[in-house]
Amino acid sequence: MTAPEGRRRRQLQKNKLDTSSWLPEERAAYENTQRMNTPLAELELSVRAVNSLEEHNIVYCRDLYRLSYEAMLKIPNFGEKTLKEVCKALKLHGLTPPAWKPAPKPKASTKAWRNDAGLSFW
Repeated sequence: MTAPEGRRRRQLQKNKLDTSSWLPEERAAYENTQRMNTPLAELELSVRAVNSLEEHNIVYCRDLYRLSYEAMLKIPNFGEKTLKEVCKALKLHGLTPPAWKPAPKPKASTKAWRNDAGLSFW
């Protein structure tokens, strides 16, 4: 074990609360809060994905939940594939990914109109 790993392990043990007397709902809420406060760099995302998100001040898991589908795809170097990667990483981390869905496209008018000669136009 290297020095930084040992230091990190001691820090985690020091910050750990005794949740044994808590109700299951309280423990679940605390654990979910801890997961939401996890930096994206710890989710094993690609470097490109983490850098793209961090350039737009999206550093923690909780920051992902404030963006819409369209806002996510407007981030440079962040497309559908990266979005799927982020969703998969959130699931593996125990979080439910946001319901990012593309906005519905407006339907084109299908009504035809006829001119004086009786010809149909679209």
